Amino acid sequence: MYTLVPDQLRRDMERMAEAGTTAVAIAVLEQDLEAASNNIEHIGAAAAQVEIELWAVPSRWGGLVAGAPKVPSLWASTRPDTWALDADGRPNQTHGPSASVHHPLTQPYFEGLLRRLFSVHDFAGLVWDEPKRLTQPDFSSAACEAALADGARLDDERWYRRQMLGFFDGLNALAKSLRPGATTTMFLHGHAAWQPALLDIAAACTHLDTFGLDGRPWGLAASAALDGREEDAKSIIDHGPAFLEAARRHGKAGFALIENHNLSAAAEPLMEQGLPDVFALGFDWLAYYYFPRAVERPDAAMAILFEGLRTPAAPRRQPA
Repeated sequence: MYTLVPDQLRRDMERMAEAGTTAVAIAVLEQDLEAASNNIEHIGAAAAQVEIELWAVPSRWGGLVAGAPKVPSLWASTRPDTWALDADGRPNQTHGPSASVHHPLTQPYFEGLLRRLFSVHDFAGLVWDEPKRLTQPDFSSAACEAALADGARLDDERWYRRQMLGFFDGLNALAKSLRPGATTTMFLHGHAAWQPALLDIAAACTHLDTFGLDGRPWGLAASAALDGREEDAKSIIDHGPAFLEAARRHGKAGFALIENHNLSAAAEPLMEQGLPDVFALGFDWLAYYYFPRAVERPDAAMAILFEGLRTPAAPRRQPA
């Protein structure tokens, strides 16, 4: 985002287009909307030259979504009164505190960011990357007041998940009003495959177009053989069908993000062998990381991925 060499940017877009990529989704931090707005425009112009759409991935906003890089939300970090709290009264500090969706400042802040986002560029799509606190209740005073008003228990999974997902679906509605025709997407951590009730509530969001997961492009057994961490692994092949079924049940397009980052040379054959199985699942949108972080052999890994994406079996809609 911050170092853009025009010739390299154009070549990057050309390479992605040659592989069949139809959209580029860029991570946008809260502060990027002020500090890097010109860079966003440069990326959008380069994408348009090769007929690629530009999508936005709101990253670390309010500590309520994932995205790149792994940093705390500047806004949430400086406003402790807005924090969502665990049962012990402390904020979850995985990558900094998360704001409570129940606090009166949170929704206006997000709405302001979205308005600024679409004023900087006419983004064709919006992607919510792994919304947080879908598996843990919020015990902040603001959440307590909301639960009391609804006659609900704070630890009622159905209630707090609907509150969280309703917050994001309201933002989807705003995005579509700001940019009619924008594609709204949400993907969750692959492990959510084992929580069908969560998938059902998420995929049912009214203003959501596309729903899915992120995960490795090989099976859980292969992950176990690679590093012995099957229980921690996310697999599109093993976890993806549950997400795709939930998406289809609620009339949504299916989405999967290939996790080709943090990739050792030993994992390259697994990716090459697993891609056909990923394609065979039938996702409508298949995304990938373009030259991501922590890859042992970047050129070799991207060559394998691009070769797979060029095959007739690969989906024709591919965000990067």
